[in-house]
Amino acid sequence: MINFKDLEIEGKRGIYYVPKVYFEAATGKCSIEGESHVEDAYSFYHPIRQWIQNYITQVARKLFFDIKLTYMNSSSSKSILIILKELKNYQNNGGEVEIKWYYRENDTDMLEDAEDLIAESGMKFELIPLED
Repeated sequence: MINFKDLEIEGKRGIYYVPKVYFEAATGKCSIEGESHVEDAYSFYHPIRQWIQNYITQVARKLFFDIKLTYMNSSSSKSILIILKELKNYQNNGGEVEIKWYYRENDTDMLEDAEDLIAESGMKFELIPLED
């Protein structure tokens, strides 16, 4: 691994909500949590996509994702779908990816959003309910 750096984005709440992001290069552990209600989701998720692409080409080890979103707007959902499709492509080419998607037990909207992302991306991931 050639000096591959972690990615960290601090979560923020204001007019728009930015999820907390932490991707650890040494272990391949990646987490996204909080609310994703950003004005320009494509630009916000660009460094995340770039980090994943670089990890896949430079490190090429297993990736572990913990996703704990309590809300995402439609543009965030589209950006996450792009990421999931990239991960599916990595998997199809022999890469290993494990995804755990946590949602509040009573949040059927988030559960349905996650199920839609599974169907649209072709990625399999574990859906884990959290007690409210």
